[in-house]
Amino acid sequence: SFALLPGNYSLVIRNNFSCISTSDTIRLIASSLSSISITTSGPTIICGGDSVVLNSILGTGLVYQWERNGQVVSGATNSAFVARLSGTYTLSVLAGNCSLRSQSVQIDILPKPISVVSFSGLPVICGSGSVLLSAQVTAGNSYQWFKDGLPILGATNTQYQADSAGFYQVRVQNANCFSLSSGVNITVNTPTISITPSGVTVVCPGNVSILTASQGLGYSYQWYFNNTPIIGATNATISATSSGLYSVAALVPGCGLIQSAQSGVVS
Repeated sequence: SFALLPGNYSLVIRNNFSCISTSDTIRLIASSLSSISITTSGPTIICGGDSVVLNSILGTGLVYQWERNGQVVSGATNSAFVARLSGTYTLSVLAGNCSLRSQSVQIDILPKPISVVSFSGLPVICGSGSVLLSAQVTAGNSYQWFKDGLPILGATNTQYQADSAGFYQVRVQNANCFSLSSGVNITVNTPTISITPSGVTVVCPGNVSILTASQGLGYSYQWYFNNTPIIGATNATISATSSGLYSVAALVPGCGLIQSAQSGVVS
């Protein structure tokens, strides 16, 4: 027979000769754990990369095992479990000789939008220039650009023209979730073009003064004499043989044309 109530139980046997034998007494104690349930720390529909904590009853001597989609989750043996994957979660609890199983909780994951910032060239602003930042375009998404962690007023298009130094990000929102891109650090670099003479700028007739312009990777040059271009003078140096004012314009990649100050040569 089955014992349904707590108490002291023993078995009495009587034979045909009225002999009686009594078994040892067994004491049955009712478990205080009659059912288990799962509570959640938040919504059961979450965005990709987020999580929700599943909680159950705490108790001394209880043994826990979480399952996902009917499969044991390795190492998930606490009263709480952090769910990061979609699926059906249940919990089995062993209390002494009693084993209970919770009702299931369904966790659903919604996709986050892609938030990637791209740009052409280098993330460097030269002079009064700018860097065009672009987010990946997906129909139905909305966009908000950030600089140094703060939203940029009115910057809600898929592109943003960054014209000052800072740390730029874009937040992309779809119908349910948002994601914040990794950042792009924009710096400002305004090179100057100067002229360095090889020695004195007063030369004797028949001699020359070698003028050298500031140099950089990819620079191209055009020298001027008294504000008139010198034909063929497109190197970083020039031999100055005539009295007058020399200057140079350098075409700097990413910056455009940068003009030097004038340097006088007297012969």
